[in-house]
Amino acid sequence: MNGTRLRRFLDRALSGEATNLIAEGVVVDGYIKGIGHLIVAGRVKGDCKIAGTVTLAETGSWQGKIDAERVLIAGRLDGSARAEDKLEIQASARIHGDVSARTMAVAEGAVIEGDMQVASGETPVQFEEKRARDKSKAG
Repeated sequence: MNGTRLRRFLDRALSGEATNLIAEGVVVDGYIKGIGHLIVAGRVKGDCKIAGTVTLAETGSWQGKIDAERVLIAGRLDGSARAEDKLEIQASARIHGDVSARTMAVAEGAVIEGDMQVASGETPVQFEEKRARDKSKAG
């Protein structure tokens, strides 16, 4: 890898724009604090405070508290999630705990066993996830 490309990568990482990945098969046990985008496809047991976006992928699971600017949940959460801005809950999400955000969107089919609190006073928006639909059933 040439020095310019490496420097750009390091510059982005140092500026807080980095994307961090906890891949499938990886288990993290502890407190996570940082800036940027955190994508979890593996397992986390603990809490986090992220100045950025936390994405809990469909294969991901989290046991604890998620606190971030924006949160997208497609996997399993046993705990709570608080988004300063927007919380999006996809159809594949399974949440056992409370969720809160300034704005919230919940896909049809998501399971939430807990309280939902929207700070803006708006009603949570419900939507049908079209990206995940089986095209063989369309017609």
